[in-house]
Formats: sequence, structure tokens, C-alpha cells
Amino acid sequence: MSAPFWLLKDLQELFDYVEPADTSLKCSSSRIHALLLRACIEVEANCKAILRENRYRKDARWWTMADYTKINKTHRLASYRVKVPHWTGIENIRTPFAA
Repeated sequence: MSAPFWLLKDLQELFDYVEPADTSLKCSSSRIHALLLRACIEVEANCKAILRENRYRKDARWWTMADYTKINKTHRLASYRVKVPHWTGIENIRTPFAA
């Protein structure tokens, strides 16, 4: 699952204002909130598409994270690691789907 271009562009733009560093981990803003929200919506859309394509048999109006975590078995999402380039400090590797 690759991130849409606009998501990466927005992250790069955010790094113009907030340094990608351990010292910035507690930083918050409405811009960061909006970016995280859009990223979560993108992940949810991809999870829904995978479940629909595989004819998952539960009413789609009521899917929850419990349903989406089933995708981990086939797509091994928990094994993915993301290394943030140009990060200052030791927190540059993320495991977004780890429990």
C-alpha cells in the first residue's frame, strides 16, 4: 500500500515547520492533526477496499478495527517498518501497524 502523492507532499511541507527529530515528538498543531486524520482515512479506505475485494461477509456499515486487523494475517502489516529519512535522533524507525 503506497501513500498517495499528496500525503507525502503534505508531510514534506510539515517538515518545513517542524524538524523531523526526537525533540519534536511532543509537538502538536492543527496541521499535524489534519495530516494524521487524512492518513488514517487513507488506511481505512484501503482496508475497506481489500475486504470488499475479498468478499468479506459482514455488513460494511459496521466494520471496525477488529475487522481491519484481519488483513494483517494476509498482508503482514505488523511486519512493516518505515524509516523516516533525515530524522535527528533514534526514533527514526516506525512500525505503524504493530500492536
